[in-house]
Amino acid sequence: MKKLITTFMLMTALCVGYVMAEDIADVTPENFVDSWNNAADGDVLLLESGTYSSDYKLQADKTITIKAAEGAVVLFTKGPGFTVDGGNSGIIMDGVTIEFTGLFINLQAENIIINCIQFINCTIQNSGNNAVAANLANLGNGTIKNITIDKCIFKDSNDSSGSAAGKNFLFYIKGSQVDNFVVRNSTFYNLDFRGFYTQESDLSAPISVLVENNTICNWTNLNDFLINFYRGTGSAVFTVKNNIFFTTPTVSQSIFRARAGALTYGNNLTIGYAKAYEISNSTASSADIDASAFINIADIFTDAANGDFTLVSETLIDAGIGDPRWIDEDPGGPTGIELVQVEDAPLHVNVYTIDGRIIRNNVEKTKALENLDRGIYIVNGKKVFVTK
Repeated sequence: MKKLITTFMLMTALCVGYVMAEDIADVTPENFVDSWNNAADGDVLLLESGTYSSDYKLQADKTITIKAAEGAVVLFTKGPGFTVDGGNSGIIMDGVTIEFTGLFINLQAENIIINCIQFINCTIQNSGNNAVAANLANLGNGTIKNITIDKCIFKDSNDSSGSAAGKNFLFYIKGSQVDNFVVRNSTFYNLDFRGFYTQESDLSAPISVLVENNTICNWTNLNDFLINFYRGTGSAVFTVKNNIFFTTPTVSQSIFRARAGALTYGNNLTIGYAKAYEISNSTASSADIDASAFINIADIFTDAANGDFTLVSETLIDAGIGDPRWIDEDPGGPTGIELVQVEDAPLHVNVYTIDGRIIRNNVEKTKALENLDRGIYIVNGKKVFVTK
């Protein structure tokens, strides 16, 4: 393990302020616990390939980033993986794969303040419990300032209790306050859980929720609402836009529910749900995409059964909805290898298989496709065809 020479000023929005931070390289499953415990606020742990399966604690007054090193394939297993050791803490997970059966991040403490929980460029799969739980109803209220999911894949998971009335896949927040909740540019499919997010306590402060540009396909066994803020206050602000919500067969549940607040719900494609939203004591606006032209799943996605959610409809492509990584602006496809040129594109990128499995992390863009087998890959949020 070594600390890189470069020291930089790091600011993650809604997570940490300006802090002196370091990249800590050569982190392995064998030395991860020591590296985690010794890291300073704002540090980035660069993990080498391997399976990480110990128990860890979020540390007081520290927000630490866990990031797969360039080219590394990092798997986190076990549950609970992370518990809390003190307030003003946070965690950012970037470019890793996560599988678990117990609660992955379990916040069971009194009056804690968590600065942020972020999943970026992650794949969460084959799990059987809540990814994050903050069940503080009997222990005193706490606050999570920010929860963010960005450019992630959630797939092939189910409620390990065997009951749709049991687990919510992502967050079960009880007795605690979430100030900001953001889910964007992500794909969710083949999930068998009670719901996506449930808030089950009165909120004493405003909450901001943004669910934007996600592809959600075949979320089954709902016994509640997909996103549930039934105990929200009148000052809450909800924005749900540019998403694809598809499920078959048709379910009796709705996508979104809130008791109060202001909801903007628009430019979504909604198929298979009883209602788009239910919200009372509130203002709501809606201008959704006409779903009548999309009778079958093949009218929307290239090959959903095999995890390819590339849009096949020009109408939907032009509308700019769903996870943007599935928008192929050249359906005819190129020959050979094509790297999409993007102004101010990053020098390093992640490479995913078409079903969302990360195979290269933070590699130089010019080397992203070297020695890859023939097929379709996702590079820098764009589909790339390798045909030779």
